[in-house]
Amino acid sequence: MAKEAIIEKLEHVLTDQVENECQVIYILTRMRKILEINDQKKEYGVVNFYSDWALHPKLTHANTTSFIALKFEPHIDVAKSSHDIAKLLKSTNPGFFKLDDLKNEFKLFCEEYGLSTKIFDVEDNWHDFMRLLLEIIKDCPIVIKNSKIKQMTLVGSSLDDYSYKFNLVGTREIPIVKLKLKGK
Repeated sequence: MAKEAIIEKLEHVLTDQVENECQVIYILTRMRKILEINDQKKEYGVVNFYSDWALHPKLTHANTTSFIALKFEPHIDVAKSSHDIAKLLKSTNPGFFKLDDLKNEFKLFCEEYGLSTKIFDVEDNWHDFMRLLLEIIKDCPIVIKNSKIKQMTLVGSSLDDYSYKFNLVGTREIPIVKLKLKGK
């Protein structure tokens, strides 16, 4: 499929209200195809990461898991308490935990390709997209080899109550970083 056709189809979906998980998956797969065609996966690393996470029940591939290891490992000291580790992770990566990094890259992608930004124009639109995405990736572990982080999982007990749980090598401490969603 030609890039122009993919962009046209993506534009059609982005002009509608995103109301279900199928739309979220479709948007992410089309974005990922464009990134692959243009060799921009590194330029849009956060979008690519979430696209991978949404499409797999468990992430184990080194190219994807290294994104998490590089982002968080420098801030983990297993000699500290889980509370202190979680606090440091949150303070050094607030954009990741608030999904602002994803929003910023997504918006930049839309602007670069002349796509609708309706999803960002009304805060509730973005909030709905985030909640659907979080339901898709919830309980899908990211398993990391050769890292201080054995596994990272998004867990949730109800809508708008999500946390990132980090299982670490060499400790029983499990840092948990609560996700704070803006909007509704």
